[in-house]
Amino acid sequence: MKGLIDMVEITIIIPVYNGTNYLERTIKSLLNQTFKDFEILCIDDGSTDNSYELLKQLSNQDNRVRVFRKENEGTAARAVSYGLQFASGNFFMYASQDDLFSIDLLENNIRRAHESNLDAVIPNMEFYYDDATASHFSYKNEEDKSLIISGAEAFYLSLNWRIHGFVLWRMSIIKKVGFFTFNYNSDEYSTRIFYFNCESVGFSNGIFYYRKDNPNAITMKWRPYLLDVFHTYDELLKFIVNKTLPSNTTKIINGLIQMDLIRVYLIYLRSKANISKFESLTIESRFKTLYREKQYLFKEVDFRSNLKLKVINRICRVHYSIFKIFCYSYLRIKNG
Repeated sequence: MKGLIDMVEITIIIPVYNGTNYLERTIKSLLNQTFKDFEILCIDDGSTDNSYELLKQLSNQDNRVRVFRKENEGTAARAVSYGLQFASGNFFMYASQDDLFSIDLLENNIRRAHESNLDAVIPNMEFYYDDATASHFSYKNEEDKSLIISGAEAFYLSLNWRIHGFVLWRMSIIKKVGFFTFNYNSDEYSTRIFYFNCESVGFSNGIFYYRKDNPNAITMKWRPYLLDVFHTYDELLKFIVNKTLPSNTTKIINGLIQMDLIRVYLIYLRSKANISKFESLTIESRFKTLYREKQYLFKEVDFRSNLKLKVINRICRVHYSIFKIFCYSYLRIKNG
């Protein structure tokens, strides 16, 4: 363990699995930051390519890069949780192995944290593609960067990601709450619980570039654990019981469950050609069970302010067979 003399201001943890196509750019976009007092903990989660060797090379070039290796456990959350024991920063950031950072992101974040004694600082975020002609989505936060919101308000806004989760956190919040590891997207659950435990949350002008063109990203192809998202929603619904939150909080989560039933089923359909008939039957059975468990939500949650979602809601609430027809039709229209 590091002694007090070796403590740094920010610890950035990057879980790594077969990331050689992006790792060097990601880490160098951190090493080039205008703010210098940080460490990067790279947790190699049993990569089968040469990610570990590349990380060791980068570590030899700059001692702020620290490399750890563990057996593969299949989720980024477990890698981050493992890495926290080695962290020496007063603040914490999490990033994927393919993300990028504006050169002043850390400087902007840490300045805001100290100026206003914040527990969390949210930079701007842009969806990033190597193809310069691709459409870029800018996730701009409040124009007034002096705005400060409460942790409960941030939790509420994060439910449907009106604020994102790539945040500078005070390390004491992370250590107090812990990093949840119950499934593949428990990191999203952790983010929301971190927000709830903050006293004050603010915004900065730094830019976090969230890569959207990695074909191997966990949300791009069908994997059975994509269904874990519904377990995460169940955990959120348990968490909000007896909490002081806006009255429509449960409705928002239930609406997200509806949309993710469609989203995850569409991912399955896009990958169906590469899935065996036996596995497809198993997946269809699981979706049918999920639909029957959640069908009541299509009737309870009515998207009155959004005509498109209202129409989808009315179509998909009828029966599982209609839900499937809608998804097949939607995919066919999307693919031209």
